[in-house]
Amino acid sequence: MTKTKKHLLKNNIDIVISVITMLLFCASMTLAARSSGTFDRVFDLWVLMCIIYGAAMTAADRKHIDKSVLVFAVLFFVTRLISYRLNGVSVTYGGTIMIQLFYLVGVCRSVFGGKPQIRAALYAFQAFDFLAVLICYYNYYFRREYAEKLFEELYSKGITVQTTVFQNPNFAGMMTGAAVIIGCALIVNDRFRKKTVLLMTPVIILSAYMLFIDTGCRSAQTGIIIIALMTAGLAIFKRIDSVKRLVGGFLVVCFITLIPLYVLVYWNDNEDYLSDVSPMEMQLEAVSSDRYSIWKTTILSTEGHELFGYGNISTAWKKRKELVNNNPMERTAEVYIRSIDQKRQHNGYLALLNEAGVTGTVCMLLLLLCRVRKLKGRFRDGQWEKLLLPYIFWLNLFEAKFIIHVFFTGLLMMILLLPPDEETSEK
Repeated sequence: MTKTKKHLLKNNIDIVISVITMLLFCASMTLAARSSGTFDRVFDLWVLMCIIYGAAMTAADRKHIDKSVLVFAVLFFVTRLISYRLNGVSVTYGGTIMIQLFYLVGVCRSVFGGKPQIRAALYAFQAFDFLAVLICYYNYYFRREYAEKLFEELYSKGITVQTTVFQNPNFAGMMTGAAVIIGCALIVNDRFRKKTVLLMTPVIILSAYMLFIDTGCRSAQTGIIIIALMTAGLAIFKRIDSVKRLVGGFLVVCFITLIPLYVLVYWNDNEDYLSDVSPMEMQLEAVSSDRYSIWKTTILSTEGHELFGYGNISTAWKKRKELVNNNPMERTAEVYIRSIDQKRQHNGYLALLNEAGVTGTVCMLLLLLCRVRKLKGRFRDGQWEKLLLPYIFWLNLFEAKFIIHVFFTGLLMMILLLPPDEETSEK
């Protein structure tokens, strides 16, 4: 077999792997996946296969290894293992570590590095979103009783049932918001080619309708508005049109938001810190959709484990519940009692500190910045899909969806931060 034929075969294999991986990550956001033990086993097996394949391809093609990225990836992984050991976390949580290894190794240039692979993955995402939204509306308009039964738990709380296929309305909002950005990016990148416009316009319209009319996901809604404002700014002020500077700057700003949050929490801290809710905190609680109380109890419960965190979300949640429950209940403000009903920290940056500690958080930030530093060019040169990165960074201010959890935003973030190899892209 000639060298060219071998390259084409590998390229086609990578495209198939990319598409299947994206579809599995999308499917994991659905009610069907949550209620199926079989799906979890298939998903874990595929992730393991990607880790082995990615590691093998990386070892065989050492010239494409970014040594600085590799160092921080290894350091991050080591800190996670130390965190597990210090907290005595059960081996049954090894899947969490495997997912992180998948992001750091399995999703590498050998699988997602070329433009054809990334493009195929983005189209797979669009196809899944469009089909899922169509099924949602079909269930709602033609099988209403079935939709209500599927979504019974959330429906009983008065939450919309138009998003029945997804695990909850926020998942639907985040996914459809991403579909809007991807659809617009593909159209502009293709210079408004008729075929692309015809394919993407229905996806954009349907996704935008579900996002703004039926999901109630304010983080995704505001994220779309922010990306629209960014796009307008890039069109008006051409000097700021740099993928590396805009993405890197937005990432740093999002991490910096932890500083005022910590200041606010400890500024209001006293011996009755769970009964003291200042007017400013109450306003922030309302604006953040009852998230501030979760953030505050998460920060306070991390005391004593700042260096390596609690290892995984279950242990972190247990410690947060203990913090609230060990406080005299008659003096505990209701907002903090409600906060322990939510398992997730609802802030990806805070979740990193809570579960991976300062060491893991610093390693992850440096790893991401190393990858951002490798990004080249301008958005107007056909890289509009990179606007997904600020959107994902924004979502993580309100949702814990970094790579410490299995979520499609983590997958999109990692593949878009991998600078495509020019040789692979051209062939």
